[in-house]
Amino acid sequence: MVKFGIVAWKTFDFRPYSYDMIKKLAVEGERLGFESFWLSDHLHAANPTDPCYECYTTLSALASETRRIRLGPLVTCVSYRSPSVLAKMGATLDVISGGRLEFALGAGWDLAEYTAYGIPFPPSSVRVQQVEEGLQIVRKMWTEAESSFEGRYFTIRKAVNEPKPLQKPHPPIWLGTKSKNMLKLVVKYADGWNIDVAFTPDIYRQKLNILTESCKAVGRDADGIRKSIATEIILAKTEAEVKELVDKYSSRFSIKPEDCFYQRMVGTPEQIAEKLRKYVDLGVDLVIGYFINGHTLRPIELFSEKVIPNI
Repeated sequence: MVKFGIVAWKTFDFRPYSYDMIKKLAVEGERLGFESFWLSDHLHAANPTDPCYECYTTLSALASETRRIRLGPLVTCVSYRSPSVLAKMGATLDVISGGRLEFALGAGWDLAEYTAYGIPFPPSSVRVQQVEEGLQIVRKMWTEAESSFEGRYFTIRKAVNEPKPLQKPHPPIWLGTKSKNMLKLVVKYADGWNIDVAFTPDIYRQKLNILTESCKAVGRDADGIRKSIATEIILAKTEAEVKELVDKYSSRFSIKPEDCFYQRMVGTPEQIAEKLRKYVDLGVDLVIGYFINGHTLRPIELFSEKVIPNI
């Protein structure tokens, strides 16, 4: 059965999300029956002078404001924290939330952010290797009484991580990626695969085939890996309202109106449902929406009422 999540995302007027906005979106998402609430793991906003709330600190606060909705980073950048410290943070969040952490990890990409914060930005091949070592450390520290690991990039010696996460054997581990090398890590270490939909269902099928073949190579059942897509959603009741939103969106973000339909889910509830069904038919079981202007709550209410029942 397909489930649905929310990410706090852009506003048309470039108004940055305040913590109160983020909290309102998470609480309302829980009320409307969304399975999960996610925050991007960035250190500054697109406009660096705007507020940007640190991901894990904010998720920990949301754990006290909500009761059911699952909480996760979309996705944690492996470079921003030592994997051993990240394991401690994740375990703490899982305990505080009553076992609601969804742990998602990625290789990182934002060179400007790395540079601004003085974080080394190695080649992508190195960052992928760091993800693999980081996953091994996190899994060990979540499941072993005392953990040691010596890798090329990270080392721990007799590390103790208490309390352990409430979820057993550990919180669900997702990897966010489009690359073939990272897909191999999904097969080897992860419970789920997340991808930002920036292409058609046919291209998604090609990526899925790579995942399936990698699973076959190691004897793993690809159906046992959860599959999620994250996508921007521009949603309104009528086509006239959709056009108005697209015109407003394109002017704010300096793109052509026709380009709004590339890399995004745009349309009425019926049109959005039809588009999403194509991915669900391919095996996607979690749809995470970057609801444009979601802070108004109108699009997530409309999505809950008119889209979810038709997928």
